[in-house]
Amino acid sequence: MAGKEQKYAAIKVDNLTRLVNTNGVVMTNKKKIKDGDGCAWSTNSGGVVTYRDEDAQDTPPVAPEISGDN
Repeated sequence: MAGKEQKYAAIKVDNLTRLVNTNGVVMTNKKKIKDGDGCAWSTNSGGVVTYRDEDAQDTPPVAPEISGDN
C-alpha cells in the first residue's frame, strides 16, 4: 500500500509490477497519473505498469516481489 504523501506504490506480484493507491487498490487503465514525487505512471487493464517516467527525481523503487500464493 502507498503512503498518503506518495499516492501510489509499485508492487511486484508474480513477476508483474502493479500500481496500487493508498488504500491498496490496484490502479487499472491509468495514463500518466502522477505520484507524490511527480513521477508519472501508466497501467493496463490488469493494473500492470506499462510506463514510468524515468526522468522524475526521487522515483520510488519497486517493492519486493509478493507471491500470489499467500
